[in-house]
Amino acid sequence: MKSAKTARFMNKSIPGIYITEQIINELENAPDPLKKGIEIAARTAKELKPLVHGIHIMAYGIEDKIPLFLDELEAENS
Repeated sequence: MKSAKTARFMNKSIPGIYITEQIINELENAPDPLKKGIEIAARTAKELKPLVHGIHIMAYGIEDKIPLFLDELEAENS
């Protein structure tokens, strides 16, 4: 997610999606919401790793940021 606004939109418009207020607040209070969104995505992927066989990345217009997510995920796993 690139902002708190995006998270709220997802909650309102995408069935089955629920972004917690804690995560929305993290995004809202971050000096760089996009960077924080990448950190949150990597943290979430790390937490889910023992439970899943893979993840599907949907970057919606910020596909060029996927390498940043992968770098952050790698850092989370070290």
